[in-house]
Amino acid sequence: MPENASSSMPTEAGFRSMRSQLAGSTFGQRREDIFRRLQESAHQITQKFSGKELATERDESVQELCESLEELMSYGLRQTASTSSFSAASFIQNMQEMVSGNAGGGSNNNDATFWEFCQTHLTPHERQRYMDLKQIWTNVGRGRAFIRATLNEKRLYSLVLTWLSDEKQLHRFYTPWSLLLNDEAAKKLPEIIDFSQ
Repeated sequence: MPENASSSMPTEAGFRSMRSQLAGSTFGQRREDIFRRLQESAHQITQKFSGKELATERDESVQELCESLEELMSYGLRQTASTSSFSAASFIQNMQEMVSGNAGGGSNNNDATFWEFCQTHLTPHERQRYMDLKQIWTNVGRGRAFIRATLNEKRLYSLVLTWLSDEKQLHRFYTPWSLLLNDEAAKKLPEIIDFSQ
């Protein structure tokens, strides 16, 4: 991790610039909030672990970084035809999740997940590595494991660059309002990830 990472983190003027870039759509505020959360969690990691201490998942700031990365990469995923169809079962499940407070927890195995996108860029051996994890049964879990493993292995930066250069796959998996398809956010995302590794 670069020692001068904190000096390259966005200023208030940078946040205003990002706000003006993202605010052009209905989903602008949500995208801005997600991106700001990632920037803040990466900044905390940079401040706390700048070569002095080993970052572990037990630390709340590391958990926050992983969660904010997952949220950013999951936001704007296209739903498949089978998941966008309405059924009584999906309605009841959604109501149960809202009542129990688990809404958005990714419990529905039919929902599009970040894992479906990222696995398209993995070798068969790498993909199998995540499929064979004993404690993970869902695609949401595989996506989370992928984020944590690639951060730990310092590979997420290069993978994000690969993803951002593959516009065909991005458009196949993500809607126009996603952060991965937003030009300004896509420019800053690799920098943020590089600082936090």
